[in-house]
Amino acid sequence: MKTMKVISRSQLPTNPPIIGTIVILLVLDRFKAPQAVWGAAFVILLLYWIIIIFIMQHQEGIKLKNPELKTKDEEDEEDDDK
Repeated sequence: MKTMKVISRSQLPTNPPIIGTIVILLVLDRFKAPQAVWGAAFVILLLYWIIIIFIMQHQEGIKLKNPELKTKDEEDEEDDDK
């Protein structure tokens, strides 16, 4: 089986933690967490979201140019040339 080449995780843009936030809130609700735990969770999630939004606003997209990584269109063009 041919090894698949993928973009490194460090090269991908930051994604907002929507699912993680929902899971944390549902777990707190499920286990009937006290109000102090809810408050601490909200503060931590709020700080985390602020940091993520700040990081997302200061990212710049770049195009990776690696001759080993080719798009499907480039592969089709090479096949047509042969």
